[in-house]
Amino acid sequence: MEASIIDRLVEEAERFPEKRRRLSAMLASDIASEPHLRSLLLEGLLREVATKEDLEKLREELRREFNERLDALERRIERLEERLDSMLKWMIGLQVTTWLTLVALLLPVVLKLLSLVR
Repeated sequence: MEASIIDRLVEEAERFPEKRRRLSAMLASDIASEPHLRSLLLEGLLREVATKEDLEKLREELRREFNERLDALERRIERLEERLDSMLKWMIGLQVTTWLTLVALLLPVVLKLLSLVR
């Protein structure tokens, strides 16, 4: 089976990059000069372009997601602050209890020593 002219053209373009560039330049020039071809190309390109509305939707979506994450982070920080406050209160309570225990244990000893000294 004989190769079509298109197959041969593709093979030639693959083998000879300089010829491929010349052909591409000729086609680009024709596309640029023909209003119909130019509008077809632009229509194809414009389908891929983001519009202001697309960007605004994306901005709002990102802003909403950012705010959600920020709110979640603030809630976590609040919970941590509450836990730290609770832990601090426990530590103070334990420290006071320790000091009171030491005073309670040492007070009789000190009183006994004072009574012996006099």
